[in-house]
Amino acid sequence: MKLGLIGTAAGFFSGLFGIGGGVVMVPLLSSVSYELLRLGARNANVPLTRLLARPGLLLQRLTTREPDDAQVEVAIAAMKAALSLDGETA
Repeated sequence: MKLGLIGTAAGFFSGLFGIGGGVVMVPLLSSVSYELLRLGARNANVPLTRLLARPGLLLQRLTTREPDDAQVEVAIAAMKAALSLDGETA
């Protein structure tokens, strides 16, 4: 949700300031995002804050699961192949 709003703001200001406007706006949008994160952390027990943070936390849960055995085997095989291409031994 926050990233969508930030992206919308970046697109608006990029069009407003020209092609390089998006790059110019990065520090401003980064600082605003940081302050929003601090505000959310400070008010973590407020129901509205929990509601707004829920989609991000659900996405985090989805993307940070422990790998199963098959995924670990694939990662090991890929690492061995990459090391052999570099001339190192696994």
